[in-house]
Amino acid sequence: MSARDLPLPDLDLHALLAEAAGGAVAQVDPAARVEPGVRLGEGCRVRSGAVLARGTTLGREVLVGPNVVFVDDEDGLGPTVVADGVRIGANAVIDAGLCLGAGARIKPGAVVLADVPAGAVVAGNPAVVIGRADDALVLGCRA
Repeated sequence: MSARDLPLPDLDLHALLAEAAGGAVAQVDPAARVEPGVRLGEGCRVRSGAVLARGTTLGREVLVGPNVVFVDDEDGLGPTVVADGVRIGANAVIDAGLCLGAGARIKPGAVVLADVPAGAVVAGNPAVVIGRADDALVLGCRA
């Protein structure tokens, strides 16, 4: 008998997501993978293809773009914490055990290997601070 022959448990995906979000409303694309032990804040949006590794915590109003990967904590680095209002662009990679400060902006394709200060805009591989989110807003741009 192979794994494909085993019956699948009757899971209520919406109930599981509500539990992960502590009963709050979060939007998770069906093509995203949310591993056990992930916590989602109210108003989070997780797009298609994103992978949220065990132990990841997202604050309120966090946007996780398509194909973003939160790396598994295989080295005992601890949980990854994403504070309120963070925006993470498509195809970014977030290493385990990091803290992304409130309002930070992670540009598409960034490889984040260190903590990101609140309000910082980071880009590149490895990601470096290239500005502040509030500076872009003052100029009438969106970070």
